Amino acid sequence: MTFGGVSKDYGNRSSLQPHTQLAIQTGGSVLSRLPSSTSTVVKSPIYMLRGFSTSIPFARLNMTTITSLMRISAKDLSQRILAERDSAESTYAIIDVRDDDYLGGHIRGGIHAASEQLDALMPTLLRRLEGKRTVVFHCALSQQRGPSAALRYLRERTAKSSSGESPQQEVLVLDRGFEGWRQVYGEDERLTEGYRKDLWGDH
Repeated sequence: MTFGGVSKDYGNRSSLQPHTQLAIQTGGSVLSRLPSSTSTVVKSPIYMLRGFSTSIPFARLNMTTITSLMRISAKDLSQRILAERDSAESTYAIIDVRDDDYLGGHIRGGIHAASEQLDALMPTLLRRLEGKRTVVFHCALSQQRGPSAALRYLRERTAKSSSGESPQQEVLVLDRGFEGWRQVYGEDERLTEGYRKDLWGDH
């Protein structure tokens, strides 16, 4: 075949590996799966991407970043907790990824998954949270560990569900973390467990 007057012979493709046969990019054009004959069919990149989206897992990777993760305020989360207080099973889950700083209180009903152990705990979290509509991650301030854990969870969940459908799930980060939470709700026993004000250095 010819691009801009320069002849290029790509030969017989029958001996190439499947991924090589799938697509070859040359001169800005993506070539379709090539038959064993000498004829070559040129198709647009958009056409080819349709095939990639269903056959190659990385095409479905979540493009969310730490800075683009959605956040929830302490007030909104507290209202959700109280609204489902008497429910047999809540529609949300709260994941606290603090490490040694977990002492001194935690959000009622939250799951402690220390960031240092997240690699080992991730498979369990994925199974346990499968049926939840909303998952909220946080650390002390929700600046690094909490958002990183949320992003890691999103990517692991996307990879796990790449071969099938998974229920829609909202993944959020608690704004200002437990520090912001406890300043407002630390002494509210409906919302916070094990709170020890003396450990927080408040005057």
